[in-house]
Amino acid sequence: MVDGRTADDSIHGDRKCQSGIGGGMVGIEYAENVKQRVRESIMTDQKRDMLSTIASILLRCWICGFVLLFIWLGVTQLMPEMIYKLHGPMFGPSNHELDVIFYCRMGLLKLCVLTFFFMPWIAIRLVLKAQVSIDSAT
Repeated sequence: MVDGRTADDSIHGDRKCQSGIGGGMVGIEYAENVKQRVRESIMTDQKRDMLSTIASILLRCWICGFVLLFIWLGVTQLMPEMIYKLHGPMFGPSNHELDVIFYCRMGLLKLCVLTFFFMPWIAIRLVLKAQVSIDSAT
């Protein structure tokens, strides 16, 4: 003990331990504090309804995006002559170049639909599922 300080004070400075055995909250108080924080973090019905609504909108957007993608694929496969007659004179690309452009755009559409609609839908569903398991545990 030097200058009224213990070895523990010199290691940790002047701050005191707030939880655990060293002082402050004891085990029961700490458990009650954790329970209170869990109760405060539990999702309200309003938040749950909002997330469910957003999830249903994202799911519908994902479905509409893939319907558009399949329509686009059908048009490019069933009516390629019409596409070449419509787009060919505008810019002068060959049939192969138009096919490459359309398939790249379809891939970009698929990537965007998955990234912006499907992945957030999965994330929201996982949050709602985790919250239901937390609610049933308490």
